[in-house]
Amino acid sequence: MTKLVRMSPVSFLTVAVALIVASRALAVSPSYSLDGIVLGSTVAAAIRTLGKPTVSSSTKYKWTNSSGGTDTVLASPDGNIILIDVVAGKYEQRQIDAAGGSGTLGETGHVNFIEPTNASGEDTCGPVFVGAPCVAYTLPGGVELVANFGEDNGMADWYLSELVLGSRDLMIASGRVIAEGKN
Repeated sequence: MTKLVRMSPVSFLTVAVALIVASRALAVSPSYSLDGIVLGSTVAAAIRTLGKPTVSSSTKYKWTNSSGGTDTVLASPDGNIILIDVVAGKYEQRQIDAAGGSGTLGETGHVNFIEPTNASGEDTCGPVFVGAPCVAYTLPGGVELVANFGEDNGMADWYLSELVLGSRDLMIASGRVIAEGKN
């Protein structure tokens, strides 16, 4: 026999508020990844994806691939990834996912980079990036993606050399991004 349980109005209200808050958190904090690493995930998840890091400390982990390219993540003290920085190796040329967009590391022609569909170009790249163009894309949920075409390969249109994904506040505080748009 099935027994029905009546919820008190206070219990019902508590559950409703919790569901609304949870749904807003999901809507405000979309999941973004760069080169297979998910922003906000754990370092353990990145290790499962990339293997043992080449260099590691309590908050910085770095993997070097066979082409000399690197994936570096910064983690919060609780082990959640707060920044992902992918740098192409000198002769590396490969397709890469970039927070809903994509590009080819090491390929000339910045037109070959497809920006995420939900991105806006509200900010500019900070002085830590060398070369041009360098584009800072603001994404929903307080996230920033930088696409830097900063390696001088002797051609007029330099190649995609670095992608950085992180919280917008961290990117601004670290000088990687200069806030131009609304905060």
